[in-house]
Parts: sequence; structure tokens; C-alpha cells
Amino acid sequence: EGHVMGKKTNNAIVFGSWITAQRRWVMTGTPTPQVANKSDALKNVFYLLSFLKHDFHKRGQDKSWNELISKGWSGGNMSSFYRLKNLLSHLMVRHTKDDLMEIAEPSFSTTRIQLSQIERITYNTLASGVRSNLITTSMEGKTSGKQDSLLRQPKFAKQAISNLRVACCGGLQIIPEITGKHWDETLKLLKNVHSQNDVNVKIVNDFIDRAQRGELSSCMCCGIQLQTLFIIPCAHLICTECMDNQTRSCPVCNESFNVDDFQRLQPGFTLGWRICLNEEKRERDKKNALKRVLTDSTMPLGEVIDDIDDLEEADRVQPEDRASTSHRFGDACKYSSRYGDGKCIICRKEHFDCNFMNVSQQCSLCFKMSEECPEYASKANYVIDKLLQLRNDDLYGESSKTIIVSQYAARVFAKPGSSSLHRPLKAIAFSEFRSIYEYFGDRLIRRFGGACVADFSCGERGSGTEELNKFIHDPECFVMLLSKQGSHGLDLSFVTHIFFLDTVYDKSLEDQVVARAWRMGATGPVAVEKLVAKGSIEEFIHEMNDRSKNEIGTAESDDPNNRNEKLARVHTLLKSTTLIQTGAELIEKKRHYTETSGLTIQKLQENGDSNSKNIALNAKRARKIFSVRFKDDQG
Repeated sequence: EGHVMGKKTNNAIVFGSWITAQRRWVMTGTPTPQVANKSDALKNVFYLLSFLKHDFHKRGQDKSWNELISKGWSGGNMSSFYRLKNLLSHLMVRHTKDDLMEIAEPSFSTTRIQLSQIERITYNTLASGVRSNLITTSMEGKTSGKQDSLLRQPKFAKQAISNLRVACCGGLQIIPEITGKHWDETLKLLKNVHSQNDVNVKIVNDFIDRAQRGELSSCMCCGIQLQTLFIIPCAHLICTECMDNQTRSCPVCNESFNVDDFQRLQPGFTLGWRICLNEEKRERDKKNALKRVLTDSTMPLGEVIDDIDDLEEADRVQPEDRASTSHRFGDACKYSSRYGDGKCIICRKEHFDCNFMNVSQQCSLCFKMSEECPEYASKANYVIDKLLQLRNDDLYGESSKTIIVSQYAARVFAKPGSSSLHRPLKAIAFSEFRSIYEYFGDRLIRRFGGACVADFSCGERGSGTEELNKFIHDPECFVMLLSKQGSHGLDLSFVTHIFFLDTVYDKSLEDQVVARAWRMGATGPVAVEKLVAKGSIEEFIHEMNDRSKNEIGTAESDDPNNRNEKLARVHTLLKSTTLIQTGAELIEKKRHYTETSGLTIQKLQENGDSNSKNIALNAKRARKIFSVRFKDDQG
């Protein structure tokens, strides 16, 4: 990469300067990096040209550069711009993809995925935590909590957005946790300070107990079921959608409350992560252990196993064909069809390079069966189904009919006698989060087999170069997992499809990933598909990226390193965070909310409070619910 020569000094530059040649070329796609200080980016051009040993640019003699170009550029002097343009016109040749007729434009599509119930619960728990922080810390009482707001802590605000984005892709569960001290303190405040009876105290106690066990409770105002809710001093449980920082009375009974009392009453849950893959691995190991114990003839006749966890101890008693624990020199692993767990009968090491892409969906070497993706993994299910469809089309020759190749590319690259250019399926699954990367990787490998999936993460499976060679040359390998590590410098011009598993926050990173396949050498278009969780923060990020792509602003406002702009974007996303609700839930919320508001208005009128502002507030709240726009297809 030529931009390496754009630095002040390094070993490559020193070594390159020793080489005597009649011609020097520097080839790079990024001659100037995106940095906050534009004069530093301009300095890169100076070092690149000085490496070429042009008379105007000699290393260590940059006085002319500073006087004629650099100073005027920093001051906005147009004469410096024209001097540099004239200089580069004699030295630089610039090509863009638009100049190359044989490179077909990539096709972009966005698929909105409806999250499963388990995934919605996880997302809504995080979203409720974000909204509760913004609401409670912006309420104005005697004691201010603004210092604890996410809007005042950029580090935690960015982490909150990252957590929401990870939750959109599944593979995680959230379990609220609370200490016994905070639990008791909440109940004592209800009983002693707010004079609630034992029935109401028990309702709140049961809610906290359900929350720390990962179970749901219903909002008493709109009926939506969540893991965490606000506790009002009147002992009603309210979700973050039914109140805001201006609420001073219970939306259910209309009883007013003090802001400071409300803040002190909240139990203070901390959210703990539970990784689904770990839970599934434990269950899978238990089932395999049970199968091995029942299969082995070494089990004493009539012995009863009381607990499935005891199978690990029972499994240590090896049958004859599993008595040895190590291989002889040069011996390969051996597998038995009667176990079917994919583990060597000698060393017990699990076979990885399976291939389940056959009629029986079983590895022919280790006899392990493929595993279907769980229904609750919505995005993973979609990607697997789409890849299966594309793979079947590819094997039966249908892809040549669906992939459009430019006429120029067909003439230049097609084999003699062929009328079209067929490209085998090669797909990239990209994510910038390690947890999402591993989650989708596990799903793909268990469905397709390790022989069909390449991993560029340079993990336990070997180096990234080995996995890349496997993806390029092995016809059985048709999908590769790619992270931010592989978003720069790779030539993947043979790739036909790119899946963005999560909505990329930085638009320039998305462009870099697409540029791995959309580049010189590509003989056909690349289909880029972005997966967006419906109703989540990913939709807001996707819309913001589209607006930033279409809008033309000043250099300062478009600078991705502008700290104020980045912070404003984070604040906008936090304030836009809402709960994910299906069409059926919204309809039920309308009905429940309307009935609640009607009963409250009727109660106020019976008490002779017909002119109260509270009636107007409840009527306004009811009208707001009726004006909800249903984005969901079912709605």
C-alpha cells in the first residue's frame, strides 16, 4: 500500500530511498488520511512526493512547501489550492470506479427483520434502562441527578448504543440484578414513607422477584410486558413509554408524587449479560454425554442416573474403543458412527472441518449431524435461509441467470464459446462487533459445517491468510466471516454477496467493506444486503446514514472526526430510543390506555373536578395514543 510512504520516516521509506531506478511510482487508494488537522493530511502528500524524489520535494527541505502551499492552505488562500493542483497534474494519475466501464455498480438492498419475542425482551430491557436514565436524571427536584445522565457521560452513552446494537442481532439475554439492601430499602419506603398497605407492598415485591429471575411484568397503564418498570409512590408499575420527565402524577390513578421521592423509590437494577451460546453449549454437552453413556456397554446393568449433571462423571469411564487418550505418532483421528458427536474415539478432540451440505446433512468423516438454527435467532435464520437458496441456485446453474454482468466484462473476461459469465457463490458476512461475529459464526458452522465457512478473525482455527486461501480456492467454502480487521487492504473482487449483520455506525467503514468486492478485477456486480431490526435503534442509524449520504454540507460539519457532531449524533440516538412493539401489542396498548384514561376522567368528574387540568392531560394522552402510526405490516 503506497500510503505507507506518506509518513515522515520508517524502515520502508529508508529502504526504498536506497533503490536506484529510472522511474518511481506510488500506488494508493488513500493518499490523504481522514484526520482532524487538515495540515497533517496535507503533509502526507508532501512525504509521498518527496519519496518520488521530485526536484520540488526533497526530504528535509520543506521550506518552499510551507511558504507556497501549507501556510496558505491553512489560511484558506485559493492560490495554494491552484499551486498544488498544478503540481499534481504533472505527477498524479487518478482513476475512480466510475472511469472503469467493466466494473458493474453494486446493488444495495435493506431487509427489515422482525425480532423474535426473546430478542425483543432483551432489546426492550436495555432500551427501558436507557429511557429510565434519561427520564429520572432530567426530572427537576430538590436533588439533581443530571450528573448521572448518559447525556453527560460520552463513554457510557456510546457503550449504551453499542449494547442496543448488539441486542438487535440476538445471542444474548439480559437478567436484571439487585442487591438485598436495595430491595429491602424500596419495600420499606413504600410501607413507612408512602403508607402503602401490605397488598401493594407484596405487588411491588413480586415484581422485583420476577425481574431478578428474568420474568416479565405488565405495565399497569398500557399493558406492555417488560422486565423492568418504574415504581410510582402509589405502588403502580409504569413503563418508560407512559411517562416522561414532566410527569408529576401517576398515569393510572392520577395521584401526584414528589420527584425526589420517586427517584429514591426506584430499586436500582443492574443489568447482567447471559450469552446464549454458552447456555446452548452446556445443554448440548449434557445431551451428548447422555447419548454416550446410554450407548456405551460399560454402564452397569440397572444403574440409574438421578441427575444429568452426573453424566460427566459417568462419561469418564471409557469403553474399549476410547481407552487411549493420545495418538501414536502419525496416526489420524478416528470416529465412530455409534456416537455421532464428532469427537475422536482416542483423543476426544472434536472434528471441525465437517461438510453438512449433502442430502443427509451429516459429515461423512465424523458422522456428526448439522444443527438447525433456533427459531428465536431471527437474523441468523434469515441469513442461513438466504445462503441455502443462493447455494442451491449456484449448484444447479441458476445463478448465471440472476447475476447481471456488464457487456464489456462479458466480452473481456468470459471464456471462449460462453455467452455469459458465471460466478460461483462467494458471500461475506460482516459485523464490527466480536460477540455478533462469534454468534453468527457458530450458527453458520453448525448448519453448513466448518469446511463451508471461513473465519478471517485469526482465531483458534488458524491464521487469517489460511482461511482466506480456503475461501478463495476451496469450491466447498462459500461464506467467510469478516470483521473490522479485514475491512481494509483485502482484494475480494470475486465475492458475489455481502451481508451486513448489523447496521454500521460509521458510513465510511461500510464503504470500505463494499470496496473489498467492488474493485478492479471484479467480473460482475456484488449484491449488498443490510439487515436492520425493525423498530429498533438500527432503523434510526440507517436513516441517519442515508441523510448524511444525500446531504451536502460544509467541510467542518461533514468531518467525521468533529467531536461536537459525533456527540450530537450520540445524544440524538439516545433520545430516539424506544421500545420495540408489534402491531398486536400496539393495538392492545391503545385499548388498555383508552380505557384507563376514560376511567380516570370519569373518576375526576365524579369528584367534582370537571374543570381540572388533569382531565385535559388525560384526554391529550388518549388522543396521542389514537394518533399512533403503525409501521408494522400487521398493524
